[in-house]
Amino acid sequence: LVFDGSKGIFYFRERLILNKSSVTVKGVNNAILDFSKINPYSKEEINQAIELVKAYYKNDANQGGHYLSYVDESLRKVTLEGSVRKMSDALGRLKGISLNSTNYVIVEDLIIQNAPSSGLQIYASHNETSYVKGNYNIIRNVESRFNGDSGFQISSGLKYSTDINPDCIYYTDGPHDNKFFNCYSHDNYDPWNLGENADGFAMKGGTGDRNYFENCISEYNSDDGWDFFHIRGSCTFVNCIARYNGLNRTTKKAWAECANGNGFKLGGGSTDAEKADNPHPQYLKGCIAYGNAGNSGVGFDRNNQYGSIYLENCWSGYNGANLPQYGKTTLRSQNYALN
Repeated sequence: LVFDGSKGIFYFRERLILNKSSVTVKGVNNAILDFSKINPYSKEEINQAIELVKAYYKNDANQGGHYLSYVDESLRKVTLEGSVRKMSDALGRLKGISLNSTNYVIVEDLIIQNAPSSGLQIYASHNETSYVKGNYNIIRNVESRFNGDSGFQISSGLKYSTDINPDCIYYTDGPHDNKFFNCYSHDNYDPWNLGENADGFAMKGGTGDRNYFENCISEYNSDDGWDFFHIRGSCTFVNCIARYNGLNRTTKKAWAECANGNGFKLGGGSTDAEKADNPHPQYLKGCIAYGNAGNSGVGFDRNNQYGSIYLENCWSGYNGANLPQYGKTTLRSQNYALN
């Protein structure tokens, strides 16, 4: 499947779902794939929803929490109007390109923009009778920008969560051995979540082992550069940069009330059982984190990651904080510097 940029921007009216393995999606001549037309809501409707969320945020006793993410237990603790919650769920499903349990797919030389949710997602679907994972895919020379959630996302399915027991339990054997080369994720922002979810690269919800990033850049995303919330595997970074996450490129201020702005967030999951079950080491070589701010802004953030972190020739500087020493993580570092 080839998109020729010399013919103009390609506007989609529905998601581009890839559900066959061993295919290639390629752009030539600076091809741009725009997904703005798949959004069923007007700007006025979205702005009204945002104002409702902000009102609840200001009135809630636990300010600073996560207020509209449809996988966060906090959503089940606050009463939001049904239309707002419905909007959040609907928009969360509208990825731009979705690799739905595909293996050995190549996506390369494209610009993805304006998806209501994540720009590109590698997803492992589950059902009662079968389970097929999204493994061994290659994403190369792809830019993902101006989306309503993360630029790139790798995730497994949500196995168990109810209003009565809201802890999010994910399948633990999610997508593995996916590789990203020379990818650029920037200016992604989820306004109906007050900036809390839109990462540059989201490794969320049961993601498996041996996923790999090389020469990738994440900047000016409303939440984190890389986010490993509920990850269930080890990951390797080589020569990657996380900069200015949490900040709006134009105003140089935090995107919104819940924008975290960490560089490399290398863990996630808050319960003791999740911590004990998340001993996976993470490996970073030649990586840089700087200028990450927002409402948190940690360069290399453990965030309840209970394995080891290996830093070789890495640098962290001018963030809200550079490398906090909390939790039970063992830091095994070589030649890293902090400013």
